Amino acid sequence: MSPAAKKTAAQKTATKKPVAKKTAARTVTAVLRPGRLIGKVAIVTGAAGGIGQVIARRYLEEGAKVVLTGRNREKLDALRVSLLAATAAPAADVMTLAFDAADPGQARFGVEVVMREYGRIDILVNNAGSAGPKQPIFEQPLTREELEAQRAAGSTDTETVRDAAGNL
Repeated sequence: MSPAAKKTAAQKTATKKPVAKKTAARTVTAVLRPGRLIGKVAIVTGAAGGIGQVIARRYLEEGAKVVLTGRNREKLDALRVSLLAATAAPAADVMTLAFDAADPGQARFGVEVVMREYGRIDILVNNAGSAGPKQPIFEQPLTREELEAQRAAGSTDTETVRDAAGNL
């Protein structure tokens, strides 16, 4: 290995910070490389849920500007406050947008807002999910007509199997 290559390898190693996390069973050491996402803009759908929160926090820690989306404005705003406190990210790096990602018109509007604010979108985390039909598979509504018949009989489902699959 040439001296220049050795120096580059040493510099890369020096920028990594080992971080220890204690779990109930063991200590896990991970290597964080802060700054991998500096200058990137990420949209995280379903951000107020568990996985979305973790992704948003990690992206902020890596320097990204993060747009938190979901249907519940209060949850998104509370998450924003929490993330800003936990990461010390600048307030301008975290935006909340409350909308239903399953609605194409609302999703399109959300993209337009992000483009106006940041001028770009580099990362989309399509984390928003659907609870889907809540019955045994052989009774799940496949058509809108079946769904309406089941709702008339007392079902609380709001979508067909096709609707739920479209949200994945």
